[in-house]
Amino acid sequence: MQTNIRRVVHFFVIGALAGLIQSVLLIVVNEIGITEALMGGIKYNIPLSLNWLIYPRMVWGGLWGLCFLIPLLIMRPQWQRGLLVGILPALATWIVFNPMEGHGLLGVAIHPLHPAIVLVFGVLWGLIAGVLLDLTGARRYVDPSYGAEDEG
Repeated sequence: MQTNIRRVVHFFVIGALAGLIQSVLLIVVNEIGITEALMGGIKYNIPLSLNWLIYPRMVWGGLWGLCFLIPLLIMRPQWQRGLLVGILPALATWIVFNPMEGHGLLGVAIHPLHPAIVLVFGVLWGLIAGVLLDLTGARRYVDPSYGAEDEG
C-alpha cells in the first residue's frame, strides 16, 4: 500500500515540476518574441501570476504525470514514453479546453499555428517529465523486471 502511495506521489510531483519548467519555457519563448514571430504578430497574453502557474500548469501537470503509470512501452526509457504521453495534454487542450474557452476546436480561432505550438509544448512537457523520471529512478515503479538482475 505504501509503495502505491509513494508511486502516485512520485509521478504527480514529477509531472507538476515538469509543468513548472514547461511554463517557464513558454513564458521565455513568448517574451523573447518567438511565438509572436511564428504567429504573425500575435503574442500570447500570459498573466504572470501564481493563479496561472499553480492550478492550470502544476496541478494539471501532476495529474498528467500519473499517465506515466500506464504500463505502456514499459521497457523504454521514461523520456521516450514522455514523448508519447506528452501528446495527451495537447489532445485535451485541442478538444476540451480550447472549445471551452471559446477558441474553437484545436484553438484555431487564436491562430492557425496555435495547435502546433500546443503540441510542441505538450510533447516538451512529456520529455521534461520523462527525463526527470529517468533521473529519479521511476522505472522501478512500472517495470516488474526492474532490479531482477540484482537478485540473481
